[in-house]
Amino acid sequence: MIGLKRYFLVIGLVAWLSMFMAEAAPDLFVSEFSLTPETPVQGSPVTVRLGVYNKGTAPSGPFSVQWWPGENYRDLGCSWDLEGLVARGGRILTCTYDGYPSWYSNINTKVVVDSSGSVAESDEANNIFLKPISVSKPDSGFPGPVGPGPTLGSPDLFVSEFSLTPETPVQ
Repeated sequence: MIGLKRYFLVIGLVAWLSMFMAEAAPDLFVSEFSLTPETPVQGSPVTVRLGVYNKGTAPSGPFSVQWWPGENYRDLGCSWDLEGLVARGGRILTCTYDGYPSWYSNINTKVVVDSSGSVAESDEANNIFLKPISVSKPDSGFPGPVGPGPTLGSPDLFVSEFSLTPETPVQ
């Protein structure tokens, strides 16, 4: 019986040590993401808002956050350089993107936290955030006062006056 108690004492001590002696490390991830408008319109500006959080047990050093309008886009939409985050602390980042060059029924927007890999984290697998969105076509209603208004790059022509001479035509 004494041998069994020692066994459980040793097992308990090992568990306690591994729990409290674990190396502290940061763990960065995207905690929230939104676009305004929620469904962007082709050619119109979009406000990007995202939260970056360190759920780790140690502060992080400096790192970068990058956002791509589409996961396969070559060019970045927005980029931020942060000095670091305290353990269990976060930041809200915002930017305005000029607008999607095309409409998409479905596209994944992409955020990468610590894009250069400069922070040694406890979990490197949660640094990429993808969100499916759609981008709508601009309104293509009738131009002028009877429709919803002009579309980007379209002329705004309408009939402003109409008259007949004589007022009542004769056959």
